[in-house]
Amino acid sequence: DFREVQVSRTAHAQARRSILVADTSKFQRQAPVRTGSLADIDTFVTDAPPPAQLSERLVQWQTDLFVVP
Repeated sequence: DFREVQVSRTAHAQARRSILVADTSKFQRQAPVRTGSLADIDTFVTDAPPPAQLSERLVQWQTDLFVVP
């Protein structure tokens, strides 16, 4: 929702840590609006291992990954 973008961006900017929770259906999905970059996420929680390319980037970004089936 375009109206929620600014609220999300502000909350992320004020947070000490950022946690993204997303199921595997989101791995290939393009969002109509971006609220931030995955490079800025501290922790990523998902229900299955992400694709290799994303896993490699998470390591580069020093993002913690938790897979919770």
